[in-house]
Amino acid sequence: MFGKNEEGKQIVYVREAEIIFDRLKQHLSQKDFWNEVITFISKDENLNKAHIKYLENRLFEKAQRTNRYILENSSTPTKSSISESDIAEMEEFIENITLLTNTLGHKVFEEIRETKNF
Repeated sequence: MFGKNEEGKQIVYVREAEIIFDRLKQHLSQKDFWNEVITFISKDENLNKAHIKYLENRLFEKAQRTNRYILENSSTPTKSSISESDIAEMEEFIENITLLTNTLGHKVFEEIRETKNF
């Protein structure tokens, strides 16, 4: 979920949901900062709960590390233990999420790169 606070600063809320429609209805009454949502799903339902929890944690950490947006999350999501091969697949999924989120205008997962003038 993306939005702005009273001062106009960007806010993001990173969370997983099993039934996105139900989660959005819940947030309509509980969170008033957001005006945009980006969701990611697997095309063939091959993500299990451990994969989703891994992605949620890694995306939260990535957003926290880049420090471009204020994180609305009240706590750090739990990181599931998954196999090394699953980690490689999930990290590729995260790269795709980062690319697509950037393309949609939100650099929440993109680290700020310093440029040096010579």
